[in-house]
Amino acid sequence: MSRLFSLAAFCALSVTSLDPAWADSCQSLDITGFSEGDVVYRERPNQAWKEVTNIASLSGSLRRSARFYYVAQGQPNQPGILVIKTARLPKPSMDGGAASYATNKSVRLERKRTIGGTGNNNCVVEGSPPINREVAGSTYDGYHDYGFNSGDGIQLIKRFHIGYLNRDGNCDHTDNPYGDSFWTTRNSNRSQFSFDKQVVNEGMYYKVSGFFPSAYAAENLYDRHVIMEPYTISADRTACVPFYLKIRPDSILRIVDLEARQSGRRLLERER
Repeated sequence: MSRLFSLAAFCALSVTSLDPAWADSCQSLDITGFSEGDVVYRERPNQAWKEVTNIASLSGSLRRSARFYYVAQGQPNQPGILVIKTARLPKPSMDGGAASYATNKSVRLERKRTIGGTGNNNCVVEGSPPINREVAGSTYDGYHDYGFNSGDGIQLIKRFHIGYLNRDGNCDHTDNPYGDSFWTTRNSNRSQFSFDKQVVNEGMYYKVSGFFPSAYAAENLYDRHVIMEPYTISADRTACVPFYLKIRPDSILRIVDLEARQSGRRLLERER
């Protein structure tokens, strides 16, 4: 697949950091027996912890916004940043195609306030205020799928993204367009925010002047919502990261952790 390469885009990124208080030890919450990457919730009425395997199937029992936990594992003080993507599937139209919705045209961006920190090689990161706003879907997809640097709301998208101290203690950025190897965009941080599964797995497309697909995202999803949740692994090598979702029968949930690695490679995005 073609990839994007833009040194100017990387140099223009802003720097902020994360708050390690946004997650609890899984053991302190008595969440045991689950693996890294699992999403769990308390089942009613017995309050037992249950793993989420299909988020839409919970719409009947969880009718309002519900709290979920993402299970993370690693070394003490290791940072992580969850990219939590939710959306609703398009309903069939009368002619058999996918229905069109006005809400297709926006993506809600949600992130808490961040704090500063100091890392290796005089690396300093600064704090940033919280964000909970909507941005044009075309601008969101253009930035994360193709590396476009313009469009309605582009500055909001850049403010949404943060700088942080990565697992090696170096300055990094959530919209870094490069992958683990500097000269490739494969599995870059920025590509992990895409709603296009191919971009998430293989990296951003080349920028082509004047070209952009007519549909937003690969599956014409609507009511799209992206939650960024930084966290830090606790002393017991676990972290349970809380987040809230309103579940509907046509909901999807996809999560990737920007700092989770397995055999040196980023853990793949999981859909539920």
